[in-house]
Amino acid sequence: MKPITKHELRRIKKQVAQLRKKGHEVWTDDEVEKEGFSVQEPPQRPALDYVVPQARQQSDWDCGLACARMVLTALGLPEDECSFELLRSRLASTEVWTIDIAYLLAE
Repeated sequence: MKPITKHELRRIKKQVAQLRKKGHEVWTDDEVEKEGFSVQEPPQRPALDYVVPQARQQSDWDCGLACARMVLTALGLPEDECSFELLRSRLASTEVWTIDIAYLLAE
């Protein structure tokens, strides 16, 4: 089996979501394997190995963005690729709820 690309995984996840809406009991992992791909887990690092830089909130409502930014930079994303401005621009509205952060991180 070959490792799955992000693009292929997104495509399969969309197919699985559509099938589930129709009442089918399907699982992403099974569908990935059916198509000849494998999902390889990244090597695990002890939590103490991560250096989490502090990101202060810019407003009283953007604690989720600050947390997302800290996680993304700790995982190695350059700070200019996860600035508050960039993260905010990827949101659908000016109100930020937990689900908005989940969608933001899923991208």
